Amino acid sequence: MSNTFPSTLDLPDQNSSISGSQIFETDVKKMVESLNWGHAYQGTGTLYSGTFHNKTFQTVDTNPSGATLRVRIPTISSHHTTLEILTVHAGAGTLDISLNDGSSTSTSNISMSDTGSLNVLSLSENDLTGLSLGSSGYLTVEIGLTATVATLTALRINSLCLRWKPLTSPLPTNQATLGSNTFTPFAPSRYGANCALPSFLGHAIIDNIKTLRERPRVYYNFTGLGLIYNENSGSLQASISFVGLTLNSPKTTKALEYIFQGSDDFDDKLQVHIYVKNYTSDFDVRICGHTVTITGNGWQNYELDLPLIQSEYSNAFELPVYEIGPSSSLNLPRETTVSTAVITSLSIWGP
Repeated sequence: MSNTFPSTLDLPDQNSSISGSQIFETDVKKMVESLNWGHAYQGTGTLYSGTFHNKTFQTVDTNPSGATLRVRIPTISSHHTTLEILTVHAGAGTLDISLNDGSSTSTSNISMSDTGSLNVLSLSENDLTGLSLGSSGYLTVEIGLTATVATLTALRINSLCLRWKPLTSPLPTNQATLGSNTFTPFAPSRYGANCALPSFLGHAIIDNIKTLRERPRVYYNFTGLGLIYNENSGSLQASISFVGLTLNSPKTTKALEYIFQGSDDFDDKLQVHIYVKNYTSDFDVRICGHTVTITGNGWQNYELDLPLIQSEYSNAFELPVYEIGPSSSLNLPRETTVSTAVITSLSIWGP
C-alpha cells in the first residue's frame, strides 16, 4: 500500500470534525492525504534568494574564487535531501558549492553553459541530490565562481535562489525525522470504506501535525559578498559593494513575516545565525528586538524569543506580522571597509 497524495490538495470538511459526529471515510482519507501532501511540500519555499547588480557577483578568472557568498539554511526532514539551485547568469564557467552539515563537507561544481548576453528570463535549474544532512538541523552553504575562459565575457550571476525540492507521490515508506520530531507517512488505501480505524491513527495524526507545525521556515536570509575577481586590478579583492550589514540595513533589509498565533504557548524560538569578519573585540547588535553579543569571527548561533511587538503592518495584513532582521543600527558600520568588523551573513528561521 503506497503512501500517496493527490497533486491537488483536497481538505476534509471542517464541519464534520465535531466530537460525537459521524465519521466519513472520505474525510479520513482526505485527512491522511493532506498530511502526506504537507510533508512533501511544507518548508520547500525559498531558503535564500538574491539578485546582484552588474559586476557585483562575477569573475573572468579561471581559478576558483573560493567562498564568495555564505549562507545557512535549515534542514526540514530526513526525506528532503535534494537542494534546488536556480540561477540567472551570463557567460560560462562553474558555480562552486560547498555544503557542510556540521560534521562533514561535500563540494559540487555546477556547470554554467554560455548564455551570451544576460537574459533575465533564462532560468537555469540544477539539483544537488542525496545530500548528507547531519544532526545540527542546518547546512552551511558557501558559493564561489570559476570562469571557463578568461575573456571579456565574464561569468556573471545575476540571480540566485536555493530551495528544498518537494517530494513526489508516493512518499518513502520509512519514518522521517528532524531532531526529536518524526513524521509517519500514511497509506490512504488503508482508511477506505469498510476498513477499521486503528487506535494508533489518532496518535500518528497528532504527532504529524506537531511535526509539520514545528518545521522551520526561513524568515530572513541576508548575505554580502566576499572576495571576487576585480577586472581592473586583475586579482581577488573584496567586493566593491554589498559586503555586509550597515547603518541603513534595519530599514532596507527587514522582512515582514507572519508567525503562527499561539507560538508563544509552544515556547517556539527564533534560530539566528551570524557570520562576522574583522572582529577585534566584543560588541552588541540588536536582532528582532533582542540584544546579542558578537564574540568572535566566523559563524555564531543564537536562540531568541519571538519578537514581542507586532509590526504596524499587521492591521493591513489582518495577521500578526513581525519585523524580522536587524532592528537597530547599534554598532553597525556606516560603511564596510577592510578594517571594520562587519556582519556579512545573517540567517533567521523559526516555526
